[in-house]
Amino acid sequence: MSVELKDVQFSMDLANEIDQEDFPLTYEMIHKNRYDETVRVRKLFRDTRSKPSAIVIYRDKYNDDNAMTRRRIFCFEVALGEHGRGFGHKLMEELKWDADEITLCYLVEAKFFYIKEGFIESGENELKWKRSDIETEEE
Repeated sequence: MSVELKDVQFSMDLANEIDQEDFPLTYEMIHKNRYDETVRVRKLFRDTRSKPSAIVIYRDKYNDDNAMTRRRIFCFEVALGEHGRGFGHKLMEELKWDADEITLCYLVEAKFFYIKEGFIESGENELKWKRSDIETEEE
């Protein structure tokens, strides 16, 4: 399976570019965060589709040395009809690659996916993933 990741500029135009039926949460989050210039969007495309198979909306936090330290995911969504094909896992791998810590709020239906991806509970409906010392040494 060939996939392509694209970082795209966050804007209200995104609401017109995505299928609201495939990505209902993403559509809602675009409207909620429409004035926030720090929000980023990454789309995952499978080679045979012109529409994205998965989308994530997130914000990175940087330290004084301009190194990214934390990532906050606002919306992580795989298109309806694309579940169970590994797109969510692939997108999450990419998000973990350059992050030391990721936090997110989740829908109950998605909790098992995040637990499989190494997240642990850190609050009410909130999960956290943190790069372990073992992972850092292996890299």
